[in-house]
Amino acid sequence: MMKIGYFNKLLACCLIIIAIVSCIDDNNANCIMCYVSVSSKDSTGKVLPLNLMINLRAYLFKNGKFERIVTAEPDGKYLLNYDSRMDSVSLVMIGTSEKDSLVMHTPDEGDDIGSMATGVKYDSVKEQYILPSSLYYGVYNYTSHKSVNNITWANIVLINKPVTVRVVIRQLKETFGEGPYRVVLSGFRNFMSFTGESKGDSITYSPKFKFDMDDQLVTDAVRSLPSMIGEHLTVSVYKSQSGKKSESRISGLTSQQLLISADRDETGKYVSLCSGDNKVVIIDFNSKNITMSVIPWNEYIRNIVIP
Repeated sequence: MMKIGYFNKLLACCLIIIAIVSCIDDNNANCIMCYVSVSSKDSTGKVLPLNLMINLRAYLFKNGKFERIVTAEPDGKYLLNYDSRMDSVSLVMIGTSEKDSLVMHTPDEGDDIGSMATGVKYDSVKEQYILPSSLYYGVYNYTSHKSVNNITWANIVLINKPVTVRVVIRQLKETFGEGPYRVVLSGFRNFMSFTGESKGDSITYSPKFKFDMDDQLVTDAVRSLPSMIGEHLTVSVYKSQSGKKSESRISGLTSQQLLISADRDETGKYVSLCSGDNKVVIIDFNSKNITMSVIPWNEYIRNIVIP
């Protein structure tokens, strides 16, 4: 045990020496060493999954270009070294506890920090896009720091990026008859960049649904990346021709007719989804003016009366 401990200390010392030499200049005044640690809790205060650290990767970008993957030291910290005169240095952390449900991309040296880091996966069996419940992201950016003798410390708090959204539609059958219906959610992108932003191609979801005991349409949960900057969620509801007449206050519907396409809540604001959101979109036909409201899912289920 003492030999192993001695070896780890010796290895750490060697790495520090290498770090100093790699950014040395005439007087070493511009050489910065930074020890980066990862908080054991995420941005909401929840303890990180135990198996997350196995799949956690650290990507080093200098001046916005990928340089290398950084491995953790024996104590779990990440050691960086750089010239303080550089425009920018970023250590990007990305991890998941369910890597098989995710498209992971390893950049090539020189790739831009805005390039694809990870993306949603298409399940050909379920015929839908999938994303794991855990996709953690964090970044250390060299801008300002507290340093002593050119040594500084930083702590990264990871954010769980996926959003979860469901749709509840009230008074649908009373307004449009028995259906069949189709619900489509749009306003999503298929990958996240190393900056943590949603980018890529537009994708849509058509979740399965059922009618509850109050005849409300309730969809399955959709899990995806947060809304891209400047974009928002749109919920569209279609009715297909059933082949037989059903009682309805609205007549003349054709196959796959669009009944509603809503992208603003009852206050007139666009609906955007942020990292970690777990929301339900409620569309209500029980009024002259169709309304759409967005509330947290936990708040919605608290008001459900179980017989």
